[in-house]
Amino acid sequence: MTLIERCTATKIAIEHRNAKQAEHTNSKGLRERATVLQGIRGSLIANLALVEVLRRHGVALTKMPPVATAKSSKAQYLATLSTVPLDTGKEHGQFRRAVQKMSDDLATAVRNILSSIERELPSSDETFLRQVELLPQYKATVDEIRRRRQELLGGRSIYDRTPTELDVVLSKREQLRELANSLLPDEFPKEVLEFYKQARRKEGAPLDLLTPDVRAWLSARQLMQNVRLFIKD
Repeated sequence: MTLIERCTATKIAIEHRNAKQAEHTNSKGLRERATVLQGIRGSLIANLALVEVLRRHGVALTKMPPVATAKSSKAQYLATLSTVPLDTGKEHGQFRRAVQKMSDDLATAVRNILSSIERELPSSDETFLRQVELLPQYKATVDEIRRRRQELLGGRSIYDRTPTELDVVLSKREQLRELANSLLPDEFPKEVLEFYKQARRKEGAPLDLLTPDVRAWLSARQLMQNVRLFIKD
């Protein structure tokens, strides 16, 4: 092989190596971009799964994030990828920012809904429950409310739930609300609660606490037969 042929072969080898290096660099850049988009996609899918669970339980987001900008930038990005795949930096940046904003807005909306659910978990005031449990026929209900209230979140934040776990929490929430609504404060007049409070004392409640209103309340619930009168000497 002549010197010229050797130089030519070396030049071709160098150009081939440089081309391969450039391809590797370009493909690495494309993979990195794809990884970023894949992460955003995963976040969107996770939050959309939570949205679906919320909808099944009658909880809807007041406003879903708009998708027009993301769709438009996606179309531009795909068009450029199909023609000049190695020159898509601008289009990739626009598309990434658009879907990232959409993902962030959706995550914020879901978190706000979950926050409102956690704040409004059905419960009964503990002071009220302590009063109602003085009525023997309601003690089991009070105990069940406390038990369900305790296990509803199980010491974990509602934000940490998978879609399946959130579905369970919302189902338990509905059951607890139904149970808590069976003990509405308006249904237990203060004089009735005071009568039972005094009745639990050793000497019982004085007769003057068995007012006409208390008797009417007890009679309406077939509880008068449980009242015993004792006459002291």
